[in-house]
Amino acid sequence: VFSIEHYAGLVEYTTESWIEKNKDQLPAASSELLMSSDFEFLQQEVNRFVRSEDRAGRGTVATKSVSSQFSSQLRVLRSRIEKTVPHYIRCLKPNDELVPDFFEPKNIVEQLRCGGGLEAVRGS
Repeated sequence: VFSIEHYAGLVEYTTESWIEKNKDQLPAASSELLMSSDFEFLQQEVNRFVRSEDRAGRGTVATKSVSSQFSSQLRVLRSRIEKTVPHYIRCLKPNDELVPDFFEPKNIVEQLRCGGGLEAVRGS
């Protein structure tokens, strides 16, 4: 188990079944590069875990890897976002005590960061 601090806060990940869930095929050039490495670990393990696409590609059913599907979907999403003019309304808690006319800038920034507000503004 390991943690990464994202814009939304600390997120825990586990490596359990990671290899089984991430069996994308590598392009042939990438696979060849790994196999030609002088690093002993790669030489021993590359054949156990690396699947590569066939160079010929003819007469076989073409399958898209998860990463290529993700990239394609991300391009479509980005295209849709670029065509829109987003407007955001977000209620923010000015202070922990909810005292009127008292703003704690650090709390406001943290709420914007954790709620994705800063990322939304940065992306648009």
